[in-house]
Amino acid sequence: MLEGSAKLGVVTSPDMEAILALEPDYIFTDAHFGAESLDTLEKIAPVISTDIDEGTWRDHLLETASYVGREQVAEQFIEAYEEKAERVKSFIHDELGEEAKVMAIRVSAKEMRVMSMNRPMGPIMFDDLGLTPIDGLEEMTGDEPFAVISKEVLPDLGADAIFLIVNNDDDAKRSFDELAKNPVWNNLEAVKNNHVYTLDGQTWLDYSALGQDMALDDAEKLFTEQ
Repeated sequence: MLEGSAKLGVVTSPDMEAILALEPDYIFTDAHFGAESLDTLEKIAPVISTDIDEGTWRDHLLETASYVGREQVAEQFIEAYEEKAERVKSFIHDELGEEAKVMAIRVSAKEMRVMSMNRPMGPIMFDDLGLTPIDGLEEMTGDEPFAVISKEVLPDLGADAIFLIVNNDDDAKRSFDELAKNPVWNNLEAVKNNHVYTLDGQTWLDYSALGQDMALDDAEKLFTEQ
């Protein structure tokens, strides 16, 4: 899917020489994270800035496709995504049951977060895959992407299944290793029933057409290769 693509650095600090060498007709960037580079990019080619706060990744994909005459390809991608989501949803429901209450938590070196119903993870979990959130998730997180929690509240959240992301650094891994030894964690119903699913954080936290599609692939693997 990424055949022919080139690495251009990160959106907050792109490699301008690499971009210039590609001689692009258009440059697509994020309105927030790419704002500091906008003046320089505009000297290379017309810049199209996508505001992630407006619409969904589907809207962003269709808008981008409209500039390059690939609307039909974008529509086909979305259709295939919806079909995949339905297939993955059936695998998850077969294992957990349709009424299972789930949550996603992210462990870093210094804190633990419960992820909200908002992006990046909420839309794919609770809309596309039709999962049932734990009680009170919206109130706990509000309009934010997550809420910081302590391990002591985990039993009160009542999750039948936990989708887990551990940051990809040694300190975060050590933090989770300590949590995994704690009786609070080991007495959770989701843990005792082997309903903790470790996710590929890179894809699940990337709110984009490609990221969401790869997250579905990750979920399909988790629920079919056990």
